[in-house]
Amino acid sequence: MASSSQQLPPLSILYGSATGNSEHIAKKLAERCSASPPSSCPPFYSTVICGPLDDYKKKHKHWDKDPGSVSHNPVIIVCATTGNADPPENAGRFCRYIKRKNTIESKPLTKVSYSVLALGDTNYDVFCATGKFIDKKMGECGGTRAMKLALADEATGLEDDVEPWLQHVVETMGRFVLGITEKKENNDEKSAGSATTMEEKKDESDVAVEVATESVTPILKEDPISAPPSSSGVALALSRMTEYRALHETGTSSSGIPSVDDALLPTLVACTSTTDLLTDRVPTELRAFADSEAVATATVTSSASSACQYNHARPFCSSIVEARYLTQTSVDGLEGISTSVADSLPVPESAVKKDGEEKCRIEPLDPILAIEAESALSTVHSLVDPIKSRRVLEVTLSLPEDMEAAVRPGDAVGILVPNHPACVQTILDMLCASGTTLPDSHVVLEGETLVLREVVAGRIDASHCAVRQKRVLATFAANATCDVQQNVLRLLASKCAAGEYLHKHLICGQSWDVGDLLRHFPSVKLDLRILMGALPAAVPRYYSVSSSTAVHPGKFKIAASVVDFAVNGMRRRGLATGHLEVLALPLLTGVRSALGPTVRIFPRRDASAGTEFHLPHDACKNNLIFIGPGTGVAPFIGFLEHMRAENLEESRRLTAGMSQAAEGTWRGGLELEGRPAQSSAVVPVPVVRGSVDLFFGCRHRDHDWIYRKEMEDALADGTLTRLHTAFSREDSSNKVYVQHLMEAEGKRLASLLTDGGVYVYICGDGNGMARDVQDCILRVLRTNSDMTGEGQAEDFLKGMKERGRLLLDIWS
Repeated sequence: MASSSQQLPPLSILYGSATGNSEHIAKKLAERCSASPPSSCPPFYSTVICGPLDDYKKKHKHWDKDPGSVSHNPVIIVCATTGNADPPENAGRFCRYIKRKNTIESKPLTKVSYSVLALGDTNYDVFCATGKFIDKKMGECGGTRAMKLALADEATGLEDDVEPWLQHVVETMGRFVLGITEKKENNDEKSAGSATTMEEKKDESDVAVEVATESVTPILKEDPISAPPSSSGVALALSRMTEYRALHETGTSSSGIPSVDDALLPTLVACTSTTDLLTDRVPTELRAFADSEAVATATVTSSASSACQYNHARPFCSSIVEARYLTQTSVDGLEGISTSVADSLPVPESAVKKDGEEKCRIEPLDPILAIEAESALSTVHSLVDPIKSRRVLEVTLSLPEDMEAAVRPGDAVGILVPNHPACVQTILDMLCASGTTLPDSHVVLEGETLVLREVVAGRIDASHCAVRQKRVLATFAANATCDVQQNVLRLLASKCAAGEYLHKHLICGQSWDVGDLLRHFPSVKLDLRILMGALPAAVPRYYSVSSSTAVHPGKFKIAASVVDFAVNGMRRRGLATGHLEVLALPLLTGVRSALGPTVRIFPRRDASAGTEFHLPHDACKNNLIFIGPGTGVAPFIGFLEHMRAENLEESRRLTAGMSQAAEGTWRGGLELEGRPAQSSAVVPVPVVRGSVDLFFGCRHRDHDWIYRKEMEDALADGTLTRLHTAFSREDSSNKVYVQHLMEAEGKRLASLLTDGGVYVYICGDGNGMARDVQDCILRVLRTNSDMTGEGQAEDFLKGMKERGRLLLDIWS
């Protein structure tokens, strides 16, 4: 047993993160371990080191050293899977390292004990592939597994899987490296550190989150409210509790808000956020230090750079250079507000530069103006007409030269959008209520000096996604000064049936964000440290590129369905699409032809050498099948645009070659008697092409057939061989989807698939469409080929994926 912390190794907590979820989980765990080591076992680590997996050599050199008084160096890993079984960008080097044959043979991890949490999405066939790979290879490299691989599914929500794992992983790791064993009866098959598993997912090789699950009886007691409700949130909760009791507690006469036992709430720890609020103006020496640090760590980008240097942490400030609705959407009546928006945005040449570094700091729109613009859009696009209110927006964004190669058709670009202006203002009002803090006060966040308004607007996720997390609700409950409001928030954060019902109808059903939560429960008072510690970091939104820089150098296009709906009379808009629509108003209405930098972007990069969602080499000579209903067609429009450019270039090249050959052999003047002289012009040579099929579906032909002209033009010039369109709402008695068209083409599709020379691409909604399409392909194979035996078609489809012949780009 250790006598001092000097005899103990550090606890390594590493993450592989693409969208920020894994990083957030790992950092929260690191904060918890730093603030309050587990009390259920003796100390087993001296300090906590948290960072990306690719820092394994830089910050975790102790892994092969003697762990001192414990048996192993403890390592906890949280890793997501991106693309189609690819590791995140900041985990690629580590994955390649543990995969090498000489690494496995040298067994460098013999002094390491590890536990892995894998994040994935069951909409993909390769669920949690990277986490499984790391868990397996670390064992092959000599590591000892302290706790079984844990899986968390983004498709169903991470919190239910992650929270139990967070509550037990450190204790389990500690007991394992300290050699503490529990008394077990008739349970010899369980290894040290393992515990009761939750339901297994996907297949027998997957192990779900393991927790010591003890049956907890909900401890609720009625807390009748005799006084008037203290807030709108309490009033809504009382109303919903009446509904709940009528449904589930027939015959009961109880009323009020039940109190919740602490055992049913997420565990909260002291916040260790590195956020400092500066009450005065930034001191000169602090500003100099912050600026010098920024310059020292900055990666200067220029047209001479060999590769794109922009990423999530250092985005590029892009300008919207063009915008249009792809649906038949009117902009009449929006000219006035569009002019006001345009006047508030920067002019095109106003990008701020310093010491050769382009700083991506964009002033948010004035909250009142943003809300006025949303109100105008809501009036013009009334939800009374469900067809016309559906709209798809295309925006064209500027690119720096060194980012063009990283933005190809099929790639995705991350966009960082600010929180909703009304939400930002509500949070600022709470933080500044004491009068000692102002929205323009300066904040030091992880060494960077920022303005408070900027931090609240763009550095935290204050959206509906954050409020759904029970830990966030529990933090707000702990900081409510009104007992009744606190009880409601505790109930919302709890695991009991009444709390789940309330959470479903208030939080999820009404799409509340942090601003809504604060307005409904005004007694909640959080300081900046607690707020930053409770909320996740801002999460980028990713959009598929729908154009080719070979055709449009210096810019790219994206298409997005504008999220716009009503809940209980309240209009709700998507955070990202709503923001882009407001910014694009001056271009949509034609009151401006150009705007300054308004959008922060970066390329999404997957570090693995695995197959990516790109066209194959010599794409025009291959058979291709594109399946993309709705905005899922966007990358295929970029594919077709790129292929047309390649076709033209190939035709020019071959024609030029024939012309040169003709010049080398033609003698001239030797005309055959009685025949007209032949022209010296060389006829363009047709390019040998494969077949290209596009399956597209939408609701209404005349309203939301997006990119119709582009599809018809590609069909007319031969870039596209066959266009298959399905319109699901034109005949309410007979809904037609792309799967019906595929089955109608079953014989031809089966022939293309079995010939082995076809590439199939599927893009769009992963919750239903992608699975339905793959099931349809299986039916096509079983019906139109000799794959009639059990599992034959499934094995064939699996082989296509492994060979990079079936590629998916789907989202939940």
